[in-house]
Amino acid sequence: MDTHRAGGMEVVRVPFEGFAGHGDPPNCWFIPEKPLMLVDAGISRPGNLALVEGALAGFGLALVDVVTLVLTHWHWDHAGLTRDIAARSGAEICVHEAERSRLCGTPDEYKAIAEATRRFYRSHGFDKGLAGALVALAFEHEWTSVPAERARIVRDGDKVQAGPHSFTVLHTPGHTPGSICLFAAGD
Repeated sequence: MDTHRAGGMEVVRVPFEGFAGHGDPPNCWFIPEKPLMLVDAGISRPGNLALVEGALAGFGLALVDVVTLVLTHWHWDHAGLTRDIAARSGAEICVHEAERSRLCGTPDEYKAIAEATRRFYRSHGFDKGLAGALVALAFEHEWTSVPAERARIVRDGDKVQAGPHSFTVLHTPGHTPGSICLFAAGD
């Protein structure tokens, strides 16, 4: 667990185990103040939920205190524990409108997205094997299945709250169509 000062707030980062990529592992971060907001849900691997619980406990907090979970994008290494966190908290789960079908859709919608991605790669000259391998890398992990009734669809300019801090959602497409960042003016 890493704690940093960022402007006028303390930010806690929870690194996750089971990262198979390169660079810094994905993580979840939070501001240890109520109302409690988590940003990203990391990788669904044994022990990772306990890492989140331990980090929260270090500040006298628990998963039941999570009011909001913001997912910066749909990839498995940022949204993997969403289902577990949702089951243990009453959190509203914020996802950008362009990520809705990837995070809140049905299994059939998710499969359709994977197939559309495969066709996209093929239409841009990737051979069948490489297109299949790239789709497998992105879609090999289980469908996240954010409970639709708990999802709050956010758009550029919307606000989310963490403790006394208000964040503006910035739509930053590129990594995924619905990637977002959070901006805290003054902090």
